[in-house]
Amino acid sequence: MGPISGNKKELQISLIALIPINRCFLILKIVVNVVDANDNAPEFQSSASVSISEDTSPGTVILTVSATDEDLGENGTVVYEIVGGNEHGKTRKTL
Repeated sequence: MGPISGNKKELQISLIALIPINRCFLILKIVVNVVDANDNAPEFQSSASVSISEDTSPGTVILTVSATDEDLGENGTVVYEIVGGNEHGKTRKTL
């Protein structure tokens, strides 16, 4: 069985085990819940590259990005981060 994809919430598997103990059997029910795997990469709605002039007014929105992830729960949370270009701490980011 492969991983559960984001379009399925949960898979429940029930197993019944018969364990022989001194001429008797112990019946044990085991329930396994399999939840969504992190198997879908985030997808951006579009790709973009921007250049701005150094006289751009503070507070000007430069770029808006949006991405979705079909995984469920924490696996489907998309986090954005600016990883460079703010060496002097002048860039204000709203994520």
